Amino acid sequence: MRSAAGILLLYVLLIGGFVLVGRAGGPQVTPCLFRNATGHPCFLCGGTRAAGAWATGDWATAFFTNPLAALALTAGGMLVVVRLVTGRSPRIPPHARRVAWMIAVLAAALNWWWVWTHLPR
Repeated sequence: MRSAAGILLLYVLLIGGFVLVGRAGGPQVTPCLFRNATGHPCFLCGGTRAAGAWATGDWATAFFTNPLAALALTAGGMLVVVRLVTGRSPRIPPHARRVAWMIAVLAAALNWWWVWTHLPR
């Protein structure tokens, strides 16, 4: 149970850090090396703003800023709750891992398209 509490604490600290960075820097903060080099967003651009919006309860803004980040934060929160309640982490069966990777790559590609077409440059 101690490791589950540690995971929850780390998760809360991570979300709090996203909120503080977003509030301190505003929209001019661009930690993305890909965006700085090319002028175009990477598939994770907007993730900090999405995490800040998600952490403050503005889930619609979080989803429309970066859908993958919002879904990952929600799934991460659900996994932490499952871990705290059951004491076990959900496992992906070995035969389903290839499908899970393909879904993850497709989700990243779709998210990159979304970010590329919807975030300001």
